[in-house]
Parts: sequence; C-alpha cells; structure tokens
Amino acid sequence: MAGKPVKVIRKKILANVENLDRLCVELRENLGERRQETELFACDLLLREVMLNAIMHGCPEASESMVRCKLSFFSDGLQITVQDEGCGFDRNVWLVRPYDPDKDSGRGLMIIRRYADRFRYNYSGNCLSVKKSLRLA
Repeated sequence: MAGKPVKVIRKKILANVENLDRLCVELRENLGERRQETELFACDLLLREVMLNAIMHGCPEASESMVRCKLSFFSDGLQITVQDEGCGFDRNVWLVRPYDPDKDSGRGLMIIRRYADRFRYNYSGNCLSVKKSLRLA
C-alpha cells in the first residue's frame, strides 16, 4: 500500500455496538463487490475487533465516550485506524503474552495478528492502526 489512498472515511462515533454495525456496513459498501468474500470477511472482522477493543477497554461503561475511526481505501488494500478516549495500555506487555484460549482476554490481538498484514499502536496504547492487503476478485 504505497501512495495516497483512493478514498478516506473519517468518523467520530459514540462508543456503542449499534454504531459499529453501521460502520461495518459502510466498510463493505466501500470495498465494493469486486472483492473476494474471504477478504471482505477479514476486513469486517478486523474493523469489528479494533472497534470493540476501543469500545470495551478504552471507554468507560455508560459514558458518552467517542471513538475516532479512519478508513483509508487503497487500490490494493485497506488501513483502519481507531483511537479511543482512554488512557491506553502497555502494549509491550500484551504483545509478548502468549494467547490463552481459556481466558477472556487476548482474543482481539490474536485475531489482529492473524488477519492483518501489519499493525501498530501509538505510544500510549489508545490508538491502533492495521493494514490489510487486498486483491480484486
């Protein structure tokens, strides 16, 4: 994914699942029908996991917290950047932990590692950017 994006969508949404569902519909509409279903699934899953982590871990419960999301569409890929209003987390601790399927935490990071080509947190750990390469069907 080199060069400028073909399209960029910026959203600042109230941190709730209903808004996430609408954002996922918008993502699929903008990816277009010429994408392979496995790639559409991967992009949808990445957006859901990144947003759910921001909503569940970065925003206080029953609050009016907002989450910023930027979807950058390239001819050969997608970049999703999500930032919450929380204080973040120590990514260096979490990135070296092995995944434990018996725990309630860590699945999001496992999914991101599996489906994203690249990912990067900001220094404070409240902003995550993931990149996914795509091909035309």
